Amino acid sequence: MKSLVYLACSAMRCKLIAMVTLSAMLTSCAMHPSNIEKRNGYYASHAHKAVAQNERVRFLIQHYTALDESHSLKTLTEEQVSAHYLVPPQPSLIQGQPVVWQLVDEDKRAWHAGVSFWNGRSSLNDSSIGIEIVNKGFTEDMVGQRTWYPFPEKQVDALIALTKDIIQRYQITPDNVLGHSDIAPLRSRIRQAVPLGTPRGGGHWRMARSVDGHPLPCRSCSRRAR
Repeated sequence: MKSLVYLACSAMRCKLIAMVTLSAMLTSCAMHPSNIEKRNGYYASHAHKAVAQNERVRFLIQHYTALDESHSLKTLTEEQVSAHYLVPPQPSLIQGQPVVWQLVDEDKRAWHAGVSFWNGRSSLNDSSIGIEIVNKGFTEDMVGQRTWYPFPEKQVDALIALTKDIIQRYQITPDNVLGHSDIAPLRSRIRQAVPLGTPRGGGHWRMARSVDGHPLPCRSCSRRAR
């Protein structure tokens, strides 16, 4: 009888020890330095994550600058207008891959869309990434006939790579890849799409206005506001 009682007590002690150990391990995990962020006057723990969340970025909006390269960079870095990325006409290469200029971190709000609306959402600066493409736009003769400046192939290649990367990382749907005239038609003049009729491996073609099924518009626009 005593043996049975002793065994029962031993089992209970083992169970209690296991529970205490597990609790300590969970507490230790929750308080692990990698899960703790020191802020101003308090600590934030990242040990628990909610399932009800999604990406802030829902839209990709492309513009062209209507300026040359130096003036585009100056305007987008020194004035009250900005974009997350600027694609130069002849990007430099690092190990054969183009370099684009990131002017605003993706988790920050760039001032490129202004007063805007699309798919039930307004003020799209709050939920978009903006790409500016260096291009002068067009010249216009005396009778109003416009001649558009071309987009160099190296610039188009860089734009395709940048666009695909952003679309894939944020899972942006095709209907939310836009030009400025889509989101603010009263403040924009429609421009033809970037000419993307260039072969890409495997016999597939990236046709105009398309990167893996996503439209690739590039439309002229007036100066954007916050």
